[in-house]
Amino acid sequence: MKRFDAVCFGFIMISNICFSQFKLKIEIVEVRNNTGNIMLQVFDEHEKVLTQEISPIKENKCFFSVPDLNPGKYAVRYYHDENLNGKMDTNLVGKPTEGYGFSNNITGKFGPPPFKKWLFEISGNKKIVLKPTCSFFLKLKSIIWNSKDGMENANLASKYGTKQIISSL
Repeated sequence: MKRFDAVCFGFIMISNICFSQFKLKIEIVEVRNNTGNIMLQVFDEHEKVLTQEISPIKENKCFFSVPDLNPGKYAVRYYHDENLNGKMDTNLVGKPTEGYGFSNNITGKFGPPPFKKWLFEISGNKKIVLKPTCSFFLKLKSIIWNSKDGMENANLASKYGTKQIISSL
């Protein structure tokens, strides 16, 4: 009987380890402004979307919690939907005009980085902190409009172009 109890206990312990469910907490920091929402997707290692979440931004931060993940490799991508149109806006050449990012804070050169670089391992509860990528002109626009002399800088920009405004900041 003692042997049977030991075997049952062993199976219970192994099943708890093998079938554990973990929680992933995601914090997105340094968001350009508090307008709009962050749209987020979590993928498994086979590029299958596991969940899509939307969350408001408060104090230039956003928080997500993804429960019930098995041990394995996962990836995250997100964008800042400032104008609440449900899509990532781009300029005429396809460059995003809203902040965006990927897990591991990885960036691409001409387009998104390879999916394999987004992957990270989960073997217990985990928290990741991500910072959105923002193009130079998005950062400049934010500086112009969020500065105390925003209107003056905006007038300078329209009158002299971005080169002049950079030297005046």
